[in-house]
Amino acid sequence: VINIGSLSFGENMDLSYISINCESKAFIFSDAFSADNNPNTPTIIAPDSVTYTGIPKISYRNTVSNNGNFTVLRSWTTLPSNMFYSCKKLKTIEFETKSGLNTIERGAFAYSALHSINIPTSVTSIESGKNFIAGHGVFEHCAHLNTVSINCASSVTIPSDAFTGCKNLSSFFAPNNVKYSGSTVHIINNTVNGNFVVPKNWKSVPSNMFYGCDLLTNIDFTTNTSLEKIENNAFARTAISNITIPPSVIKIGSGAFEYCTRLSSITFSGGCENRVSIGKNALIGTNVTVIDLPP
Repeated sequence: VINIGSLSFGENMDLSYISINCESKAFIFSDAFSADNNPNTPTIIAPDSVTYTGIPKISYRNTVSNNGNFTVLRSWTTLPSNMFYSCKKLKTIEFETKSGLNTIERGAFAYSALHSINIPTSVTSIESGKNFIAGHGVFEHCAHLNTVSINCASSVTIPSDAFTGCKNLSSFFAPNNVKYSGSTVHIINNTVNGNFVVPKNWKSVPSNMFYGCDLLTNIDFTTNTSLEKIENNAFARTAISNITIPPSVIKIGSGAFEYCTRLSSITFSGGCENRVSIGKNALIGTNVTVIDLPP
């Protein structure tokens, strides 16, 4: 067998176990085993030579294990758009060792019950939904998502809609080669739970990035940070109480900390106080009583 076509076993309510033993490379359409109302959880066993193609409907939502886990085979190069869209059973995703996954397409996990994900080193593309009619970010409105680890070996850009509406994201790790798109990032805004560490490679904290994020209480900067600019309203109306400005910063934009009512002290690290420009109303509405300058 070299091909299993679209809906070949679709709506088969009694199907619970599928064993694929093709010796040569076989192509399986992603909705071949689709069954919207199947009460069972089919188990699929397939060799690495199998390739999955086509745009999924409900295809793999019914193959998520009873404990909420789904394992991505090392032979897969793409997680197709909307693959687990609104899958309330999905909790965790695992990737086989030596994963060949390159692309996570738009809406792949949007509105699902995913709790955590560890994106493998092979991934080079995370797709945005902005260029598509009714398109969704990869993890858009994953209300249970709390832990994200991005381990991409090559440079990858995270779209600005990737984590929109992820209200419980509390742990976010990405290496220095990761880039962030969008003039107003919105990736982490209203998703942090207390502390946020500014990645080492960031040159600026974009305008309005954390505006109104009342979950944000602390900002840390990595050692030898490259940060040069804190743009307009970047931390406005957040719950931070103090901040230490790293020596690399040369600009603090207008309203950068406005109406941070809990902010009481700012410390400037050695060097930046001699060249940093501070915009209009940067500290208006705060309770800053101490500005600490190095000797």
